[in-house]
Amino acid sequence: MTRQNRPYSLNDIVAALQNTHGKAAISKAVDDLVNEDALYEKLNGKQKVFVIPQSNLPRPDDNELLAMDRQIEELMSTLKELQERIKSAESVCCSDKNQEYRAILYENGHAWMKKIAEQRCQAAVAEWKKRKRMAMEIIDAVAEGYPKSRRQMMVDVYKKITHETFPLQEDMGVETDEDRGVSLSAFV
Repeated sequence: MTRQNRPYSLNDIVAALQNTHGKAAISKAVDDLVNEDALYEKLNGKQKVFVIPQSNLPRPDDNELLAMDRQIEELMSTLKELQERIKSAESVCCSDKNQEYRAILYENGHAWMKKIAEQRCQAAVAEWKKRKRMAMEIIDAVAEGYPKSRRQMMVDVYKKITHETFPLQEDMGVETDEDRGVSLSAFV
């Protein structure tokens, strides 16, 4: 106990003696040492802890203390240097790993972005089809009894509304997919 200078429980003492003596005999011997003030007893809840009195320990002289302080400072500086070397090595390692992760993310991200773009395109084409169908249903309903084509009907309606002779798509910006040469089948 003097060599280690730390608190021991009764179980620690029994284990340190490698069960050469019974627990009851060790307990009695420790209690006797406590009564003789060779050990101090402290209660931690239900467990007793035993410590040697610090006044019985040899006190190092000032030169030894200074030497220990210098050794501690040297060890602390060595520790800082080693920690800095570890940190720099980890940063190099991490930068290499980051490049690998970025490459993986780029590959996966590229595929992910392509998938999102395809989904958005499909949604836009679906909306386009829906709106074109609705517009054509309205135009067909209006042009049901009209003797000319749908296109001519749209031009004639525009002329009557505006009293002008310009084609409908030039002034109003109304144009069909066929006017622009666009087909829904190209986007599907």
